[in-house]
Amino acid sequence: MDWKDLLGQLGEDPEEVKHRQELKQKLEGLRLRLSDISEPVKDAEIVEAIQVRFKLVSDSDFLDETAWLMDALSFTRAPIASDMIQEVWQDFQKANDLPHLSLGDYPILEGMANWYFEHRQDPGRDETAMVRRSLALYEYLLAHVRGHESASEYEHLLSGICPRVVDLYCELHMYDRAKFYIQLLVMERKSDRLSEEDYLEVMKAYE
Repeated sequence: MDWKDLLGQLGEDPEEVKHRQELKQKLEGLRLRLSDISEPVKDAEIVEAIQVRFKLVSDSDFLDETAWLMDALSFTRAPIASDMIQEVWQDFQKANDLPHLSLGDYPILEGMANWYFEHRQDPGRDETAMVRRSLALYEYLLAHVRGHESASEYEHLLSGICPRVVDLYCELHMYDRAKFYIQLLVMERKSDRLSEEDYLEVMKAYE
């Protein structure tokens, strides 16, 4: 019995197993290139690798074991002014000819935003800068969500993300922007996409 027959008996598609192995090898190849400072790696290649990582894991914590990818992205070191948070990721994509991440890529965008949030207090990091980067990804994602709030595949995004966005803007003392997302949450509550308990918790924190 060859390995393809064995995998078939185990319920695994040999072609899918081969494809996953190729993706893993692609990631490892990029990791080795990043460790060689003599060979520059473009941000577009890193974003492609982040997409590959999501294909392999397909979970919200898909970046947990690949911090080297986010650390290698120049966006993680770029300064972000408070008044540029809403536009900076869009501008970064264009300036670096990145793969265009759109609404259909929301798990990747949310995962990247979450990574900046969760690592904002790591030793050696500028917490305020990390919060701004997190908000930049959230802003880009939520700008694409608006208008699609009632679609079944996206209806959870505003109610799930906006409370954190409100908290982060309050942390930066940017209360006008926090108020804007409070108003969106009011609409989510009226549309019954946000529980009363969660809504009251956000309002209490904002007040």
